[in-house]
Amino acid sequence: MRIELDPEDLQPIVEAAVERAVCRLHAERSGDENGKLLLDKRAAADALSVSVSTLDRLTYPRGDLRAVKLQGRTLYSQGELRRWIAARENHDATDNEEIVENPTCNTRSNE
Repeated sequence: MRIELDPEDLQPIVEAAVERAVCRLHAERSGDENGKLLLDKRAAADALSVSVSTLDRLTYPRGDLRAVKLQGRTLYSQGELRRWIAARENHDATDNEEIVENPTCNTRSNE
């Protein structure tokens, strides 16, 4: 069986494959070196360059940053931290009437 495709039929397939590969590479490179999926308050605060008390104020229900409760500890996923940062970037761009180009990667699905 032989399937023939025109170049214009192949282009969206190739573009989608390249986009997925770039997203995977980006996710690997932006991940924590030691492979942790969840960060404690101190590590999450450090990642955001804020104090732990500021992180507490940013965390739901006071703020919109979501945390996970696990065995009495408050933990933050790296995907949630990235989502929260991206939301701030989009919000700032809207306030300043600038356009911010965001990657189309869905990093939350891998975490």
